Amino acid sequence: MFKQAETQAVFEQLPEPKHIWRHFLQIVETPNGSGNMGPIQAHVHNLVREWNAQGKNLEIVQDATGNILIRKPASPGFEDRPSVCLQGHLDMVCEKNPGVEIDFETQPLTPRIVDDKLMATGTSLGADNGIGAALALAVIEDENAKTGPLEILLTIDEETSMVGAQNLEPDFLRSKRLINLDSE
Repeated sequence: MFKQAETQAVFEQLPEPKHIWRHFLQIVETPNGSGNMGPIQAHVHNLVREWNAQGKNLEIVQDATGNILIRKPASPGFEDRPSVCLQGHLDMVCEKNPGVEIDFETQPLTPRIVDDKLMATGTSLGADNGIGAALALAVIEDENAKTGPLEILLTIDEETSMVGAQNLEPDFLRSKRLINLDSE
């Protein structure tokens, strides 16, 4: 489930709902600094491939800019509901403490819990907007979530240039309603 034993140990200490924390910690372990979207994009594509193998019937599209859109059909009985888009971004600000050796392009972050707070060891954690992306992915995965049609929009490079959001094609989304999962 995780690349590092430390991450598994942190996961076991976190409260419910565990599926949200699992997605977040998998994002934390996947390089996703602004300008280095390949690993996190591959992670999302692999998740959707796994879910479709389990019968989820999801559609995934990546635009020319690198934004990812996942479409989930409505739950039975909710087909007449309007489509809603949950939006977050995939990149993080990569900061490290003096003396910390890490290659943000290739190495996972190492999470830890200090005084009941989730942190990274010597680096930024990537909670902006890793937790928003994790929440959106958890909604797709949750078998108990009864929804109308959903779109999950995961934009790129928000922390540096907003290139993902600025280059969205007008017809990329079908939803008329969007909930931004990255607010201050």
